[in-house]
Amino acid sequence: AQSQEEYEIKLVKQAYRSGKGICMDYALLYKTMAEAVGLECVFISGHAKASVREPWNGHAWNAVKIDGAWKLLDPTWGAGFMDDNNKFQQIFQPGYFLTAPRIFALDHFPDDPKWQLLEVPLDKKAFKTQGTISYGDPKSGISDAEPIGLPLTKGPSGKMELRLKMLHPPSVIQLRMGNRDIKFEQFEKNGWITLRFSPASGRELEVWGGKKTRQIVSTTLLGTFPVN
Repeated sequence: AQSQEEYEIKLVKQAYRSGKGICMDYALLYKTMAEAVGLECVFISGHAKASVREPWNGHAWNAVKIDGAWKLLDPTWGAGFMDDNNKFQQIFQPGYFLTAPRIFALDHFPDDPKWQLLEVPLDKKAFKTQGTISYGDPKSGISDAEPIGLPLTKGPSGKMELRLKMLHPPSVIQLRMGNRDIKFEQFEKNGWITLRFSPASGRELEVWGGKKTRQIVSTTLLGTFPVN
């Protein structure tokens, strides 16, 4: 019978030769390549949300030690994404490499909580109820947000504020709560966009971004944020 090690070597060779594989193959291949150049690397199993709207599913990724510190990365998602027609688009997603743990924890939940690399690891309930952002491609997504991992709450004025860091802010931003578009004020300072709005009824704020042509406004969902 094949040992686990022999089975993994076989998977790595198949993924390397074919250029194809599932998350387990990608993570094992990355681990093999990292160790080949002298880096300490681990294979991490757990669950993840593959998109802003996706339920969580089984997944695998890595941590690699660089200059004495562990860094998180997801080579599968970093290689591209599935489009609306369920076809794989091979487009490099640099946001999934050496990602800040607090951002990575928005959509990656390892079986072993130590690989969250957070001072206080999230539990399953906190993971499932927190917001998510599309940080894989820094050119078109949201790279950071405030608040993140916590619900939006009303300030003294009765309004809510959300701050977003975006390398290239879209020409059109739309906010929705409870399937209703809501009006907002927008300010920009030091690379952050502040959105201030009066909340509608709903448990979640959706941030959509895109562009407007003469005929149509085309937007995609960039983030979801729980509301108190």
